[in-house]
Order: sequence, then structure tokens, then C-alpha cells
Amino acid sequence: MSLEAVFSRSKQWPSAKFTNFDKSVTVILMGLIAQSFAIRQLILLGFDTSARIILRSVAEYSKLLVALLQDPLLADEFAKTDVPEKAKKFWENFPKKNIEEKLRASWLKFFGHANRDDANWGFNWGGAHEDWFGISSSITHPSVFGAVSAAIPLSTKYSDENWSGIWGDKAEVSVWTIYASVVYMFPLCLFNHGFPFEGFDNHMGSIIRFDKSSEHHRHVKYGRDILSTLILSIKDNEDFFPEIDLSIFNQEPAPKSC
Repeated sequence: MSLEAVFSRSKQWPSAKFTNFDKSVTVILMGLIAQSFAIRQLILLGFDTSARIILRSVAEYSKLLVALLQDPLLADEFAKTDVPEKAKKFWENFPKKNIEEKLRASWLKFFGHANRDDANWGFNWGGAHEDWFGISSSITHPSVFGAVSAAIPLSTKYSDENWSGIWGDKAEVSVWTIYASVVYMFPLCLFNHGFPFEGFDNHMGSIIRFDKSSEHHRHVKYGRDILSTLILSIKDNEDFFPEIDLSIFNQEPAPKSC
């Protein structure tokens, strides 16, 4: 089913009022919401390894949305990716490095080109979590580590309980999964602060004006600031990140005492 057909079948969203920008942003946000709920549910059930696999997708969709808000005309091409062949062509013409360039441009625009050091700090702070995906990569693709981490979740302390993580076992390492997820969403709260109420009139088919009597509008306008503050407060809270016990993976025999 094409993207046009999806919107035309909805009585709430008549397609005649929606541009490619509207459609692209809407479906990306839907994907992000669904993936975020999936990550939350998997973590609550004790499947952090599976949650981190989805985290890769959250990061990619978040970066793509930043790129679209930086360059709204990109939506005309993205809207065509409703079938596999066109999606492949889109990513061949618009590789990952282009998204990174637009993300960096967004940081420079926010801080101002005179504050290039601050912009680089922000860009590198988000990108630093790619190291966490170094672990996720070995989980996404078959590896010994990926399989073992699913059976033995990383914890601060291991008990003698005979229970395998493959049946679901909550682990403290999930705090990194949650933090990495919200860090990739942070630019969406920081950049284009007026979106969707201002700044994109030339690209939106149905202009949305802020209505302070609407609870949904208030959540969008003010909730992003609260969420941004929460993310930054977690970053500076060392107690939020527990020390993981890696001794269980140590294959070398413990040194004998004298």
C-alpha cells in the first residue's frame, strides 16, 4: 500500500490537505513512538538485548527526522520510499553521511557558527553513543557475545539463582539503553523549537497554530523543555549509571593469595 493510499483512507487526514513534508514527518514520528514503546516493554520484561536492536532503528529515524526538519525539501524524495525498490534508491542517493552532515548543520544553526566548539560538543555527545551500538552490532549480527548477553544480562551483582536471561531477566545495563534512546531524541526537542506551530508554513498543507486551551498542544510546546531538562539532568547524575560486574565473563583464573 502506498503512502498516499494510507492517508487517503483516513477520514481524519484527508490527503488533499497533506504535503509530502506532512506525510513524511507524521510516519517517522509514528515509527519512533511505536519503537519507543517496544523498547520500554522489552526492558520491563527483561529483554534488554532485544531492546538494543530496536534502539538502532530509533537512532536512525531520529537522525532522519532532524535531517528533514533541516531540509524540508528532502521529504519529496523520502515520501517515495513506500516500496522496497524506491527505498533502496533513496538510500543509495542519500547515504548515512548526508544525514550526519545535516545533523551537524543543525547543531551549528542552533549554537551559531561563532560557537563552533559548542556545536561540535553537542554533535559528538550524541554520536558518542555509537560506541554503545558497537555492542549492539555484535548483537544484531550473530556473534558469541550477542548470544551470551541475551542469556546473561549485565548486572551489578550476580546471585546463585539458576535462571537464564533468555526467559527474561531485568538488568541494570538497561539504563544505558534508555539513556541512549532519549539522547537521540534530544535534538528533536532542541532544534526547530517552534515546530509544528511555526517555522514550516511553506511546507505544511494544514497550518497548525498553538492553542493554549489544547492539552495536546501544551504537551508539545512545553513538554519538550521538560524532557530536555530531564535528559540533561540524567547526563550529570553519576548515580544513574551503575557499575556493572564483569567478573562473570573473566576467563582467567583468579590469582592465588600468598
